[in-house]
Amino acid sequence: MLSIIKSKWYPVTMKLLAAFAFLLIAAIMTLSHSASVPDEVCGENEVFKTCGRIGCHPSCDMVLHGSQCIGFSLRCGVGCYCKDGYARANGEKCVNIADCPKYVNQPAEDSSN
Repeated sequence: MLSIIKSKWYPVTMKLLAAFAFLLIAAIMTLSHSASVPDEVCGENEVFKTCGRIGCHPSCDMVLHGSQCIGFSLRCGVGCYCKDGYARANGEKCVNIADCPKYVNQPAEDSSN
């Protein structure tokens, strides 16, 4: 054992072990955080993303007018996003893209009733 400590490779080996331990801890923390977020946090037809595109929430207006998320930030944003095949209607709930024509230019539902 003493010969390993006196080896010329000892500093390199320790640096590699330290780097591996750091990466392992970071991976475990990331996985445990994303696993700890319950699906109930988001609404119907939404998914929680730890790295969604900031400012790019496809809406029915965008879908029907052929708009895309151009020029929006490529940085990650944490939050609820519509599932694939769904778009946000009136800035609220996520609906199937096929149902978007029902929601465009319609007033948002009044939740005070």
